[in-house]
Formats: sequence, structure tokens, C-alpha cells
Amino acid sequence: MINTKWWQDPNKPEQFGFLIHGNAGTVSQGWRPDVYRALASGDPVKTHILTVDYRGYGHSTGRPTERGLITDGITLARYAMEVARIPPERILIQGQSLGTAVSVAVAEHFAIERGIDFKAIVLIAAFSDIPTLMSTYAIGGIIPILSPLRPYPLLQRFFAGRIQETWLTAQRLANTVRSSQRFNLYLIHARNDFEIPWSHSDTLFYAAINATSQPGMAIKHNDVAKFNEEFGDAGWANSWTTGQDDGRKKMVRQEIVPSGGIIFVS
Repeated sequence: MINTKWWQDPNKPEQFGFLIHGNAGTVSQGWRPDVYRALASGDPVKTHILTVDYRGYGHSTGRPTERGLITDGITLARYAMEVARIPPERILIQGQSLGTAVSVAVAEHFAIERGIDFKAIVLIAAFSDIPTLMSTYAIGGIIPILSPLRPYPLLQRFFAGRIQETWLTAQRLANTVRSSQRFNLYLIHARNDFEIPWSHSDTLFYAAINATSQPGMAIKHNDVAKFNEEFGDAGWANSWTTGQDDGRKKMVRQEIVPSGGIIFVS
């Protein structure tokens, strides 16, 4: 569950969210329009939602590639800041499935190349990288890709190593955290996700918090330091926050929910 009020500050003129969708379908298919309306419902006058189809999707021309999709995301962010003139501290980036990899790559680009931090990044059903995902992925939850090769790890690694578009999200996320002055990340994943196991959310959570930690700090130390909330049958959440004397703050929150489908409340 995401409470949309957290990013809507009535004392600031406008908030801007751009959504980067998953691999299947277009911006207007299925439940996506309902999500756009839900995110803007807290204050429709001051809240603006922008989304576009990647190249090769919908009416967009071209062929989708990793570099091409990242360029599309960067262009969307530049439009928000340079044309719509929304400051980055009022821009939320939300990605779902494939869109999470694009979102992190966009955030990494602006953090490293231009020293720009966005208000927050929300990743729904994210994955750590494509080679790892393909080792467990099944099309429609039924047709496996590389998992039949699990008894043969050398062979599985051989084919995984031939994947051209790797989408190394965990690595990019760590780079983003290290390069950011202020950073807010929300990871949301369903336990019953049959395409992208929620363990990928764990990988990304630790990649992010390790990037805020002192060098050499082990995962077990981070486990002790993180804040855990148990919600019974409704799932659980893990949070990690760091702060410095100059006001810089980095926050990472992971929420694991029982089933797919995100409920937005205003």
C-alpha cells in the first residue's frame, strides 16, 4: 500500500510524478489508467502525472533496447525539469517490473552525471538483474527459461553469460545511492509474484543499504541496524535511514505484501 499524501506537500506549488511501465502492454492498457488517477487523486490541481510508451511500444517508433529505453527515461526526466520546469526535489519516479530497471538507470544517470537527486524512487516488482532473473523466470509462470538447467550450474551460467541486455539494477542502484546527497527509495513486492520472486527485492534492499554503510559492514550488521515491522498476514516492511549533520538523508524502505496489485490511497 502506498499513501500518496507522503509526496504531496500543500506548501509547495506542484508535484510531478512520472511512471515507467513494465514489459507487457502500453500506457493505456489494463489497470494502468487507474493507477494514474489514484496517484493524482490527493490533489488533482497540484499533482501532475506523466507517462510514455517506450520506443517500439504503442505508437512509439523504433526498436526497444536497454540503452534506448534508458534514453527514453532520461528524456522524460529532462522534459519534467527543463520544459515543465518542475524541480527534481518535487519529482517522483515510479517503475513497475521492467520499468524499475529503467527508473534506477535514470536516477543513476542524473545522480552521477549532473548531481541531481529526485524526491523519491518507487520500485514495484523490481529485479536485481536479467541473468539472475532468467535463472528462475517462467513465461506466464508456466514455461521456464533457464531453471531446468539448475542441476547444471556451469551450463546455466554459460547461457546466462550470453544474455546481451543485462539490466544490472542492483549495481546501478548502489551507484545511485553512493552518488546521491539525499535519497528516498521504496521497494514494493508481492510474495505471490510468480514471474519475479520477491527475493529480488531483498537483493536490491541490501544493495541500497550497503551503499550507505561504512565499507566492510556485513549484511548481518545491517540486519541488526534495520527497522523491521511485521503486519501478520498483511506482510512486513524493512526500513533503513541514515542522516548527517549537514541535513543529508538517505532512506530505503521495503514492503512485502501478500499478493499482487498495489492499493493506492489518497
